Amino acid sequence: MNKISRKKQMMIKVDEAVQLLSSLDTEEANEIANNLKFLYSEIVSKNYGLVFEKQVEEIDKILENNIPFLAEEKTKRITNVKEGFNYILEGDNLAALNILKKTHKENIQVIYIDPPYNRGKQDFIYDDKYINEDDTFKHSKWLSFMEKRLLTAWELLSDDGVIFVSIDDNEFAQLKMLMDSIFDDQNYVGCLPRVTKKSGKSTTTFSKNHDYLLIYVKKSSNVFVMKEHIDDGFKYKDEHFDTRGPYKLNQTLDYNTLGYVHSLDFPIKINDRVFYPGKVSKEGFLERKKDNPKDGFRWRWSKDLVDFGSENDWIVINESTGRIYTKTYLSATIKKKNGVYNIEYFVRKKPMSTLELIENKYSNDNARKELDKFKLEAKFDYPKPSSLIKRLLQTYYDKNATVLDFFAGSGTTGQAVAELNNEDYGNRKFILCTNNENDICEDITYPRVSQVVRNNKSNLRFYKIQFLEIKNRMYLEYSDKLLSHMKELVEFQYGFIWSSDSKYKLLISEDELEEFIDAIVKNKYEKVFIGNNILLSAFNKQKILENNIDLYIIPDYYYRDY
Repeated sequence: MNKISRKKQMMIKVDEAVQLLSSLDTEEANEIANNLKFLYSEIVSKNYGLVFEKQVEEIDKILENNIPFLAEEKTKRITNVKEGFNYILEGDNLAALNILKKTHKENIQVIYIDPPYNRGKQDFIYDDKYINEDDTFKHSKWLSFMEKRLLTAWELLSDDGVIFVSIDDNEFAQLKMLMDSIFDDQNYVGCLPRVTKKSGKSTTTFSKNHDYLLIYVKKSSNVFVMKEHIDDGFKYKDEHFDTRGPYKLNQTLDYNTLGYVHSLDFPIKINDRVFYPGKVSKEGFLERKKDNPKDGFRWRWSKDLVDFGSENDWIVINESTGRIYTKTYLSATIKKKNGVYNIEYFVRKKPMSTLELIENKYSNDNARKELDKFKLEAKFDYPKPSSLIKRLLQTYYDKNATVLDFFAGSGTTGQAVAELNNEDYGNRKFILCTNNENDICEDITYPRVSQVVRNNKSNLRFYKIQFLEIKNRMYLEYSDKLLSHMKELVEFQYGFIWSSDSKYKLLISEDELEEFIDAIVKNKYEKVFIGNNILLSAFNKQKILENNIDLYIIPDYYYRDY
């Protein structure tokens, strides 16, 4: 029996549906039939794009009948400074993203993720089962899995946001097309190869020693900054170090490859010594000036510039070779303006190279050494080093960015954020989302991140994602329990802790509101959060505002599915 193509099957089903709707002979049915025919024509006429089977995950079924909420484990809380928190959310990352969509929509500046590479080697679990290499739906399952999460990631990013995604050959092509469709190919910034290891197993083809990093922005690409440029060549210091920085000597003043220029062929006198381009004698110099020289030697600088450089200590004589060199300072250069030479000071910078990540310090080998320092027993097949995340964060202009990693694994992103803040005086905050498969969150992520947070004097809160069943239940049947967890969501969104001396107040009942209004004291509170279920009268609203208190109404989607 010949197999019917998927497109043919779709066409048959659409025709059957259209005939059924047409037989109803109602205006509404006819409109639906026409829309169905239009949508089908749009789908089958598409000649370019990514096509895959949408899959339903177990977590989709859970979220359909439950509302996820946050439950803090207060024994894991770390408080080193007065305000500003980092977070670890333990649970399925789709549930975590569902919560973040309520609290952090368009408020995440940087996302870094290292999703499963889908190698077919027990690195990608789908509905509690490892996806094997020979699974005919392995790409569809992975794409369906990633699409749901990346669509939410796009919603979470601010307009000036950027996302970095690690991937290898197994899903690179598919991921590139998926991200082009979600983030728009015009917002594609680049693809950076990254060395994974310097040596590999012998094969009959090639040793695979690299993976990739895809970069997209939300809207604007004007969010990247250049790094201060310092290389090993700047190894010399002189008395000008405080203003000019270190210098290097890599250019002789005379050249024979730039083309001969008569006016740049002149003697230079320094400390009673006379120098000629190409180390010729006075006679050789005079002979060259008469004829078109074969050697072509001349100075790179004009006589006026040589005089300025000599007076301002920009010229060095190599006594062993008798050649003149010019200094290249890290933070200073000579500029000519209105015919006058001056010293101009600046910070030498350079953009990140697309080949920078092939340096060994960004490899998995270094990541394993890093994990060993934390004395973590569990080993990861493909870990990323914190140096990689730090370098990516350094390219982003805002040192106060909120950084999200919803494939947090061992917590590398948390370490990178905390340590980089300590190095460049930043105030970035991180949100890490990971499940507790094989006790990874409890035994690895939290111990590692908490140690780094303590060492770098920052704050941390740890939440477990739990679920409240709403299937076949009226809102009034579960509202009290859900309202009792509003506090965690408000704290999570605004980054503070309720306390007896807190400047913030949460009101989730009419009685609490009336009690608050009766005892209201000017300047005692800065913000008051009122549940959406409370009817706020104009009088009570005016009373709150006239006491210089910011009023926040908790949105309806806090209570229900987004």
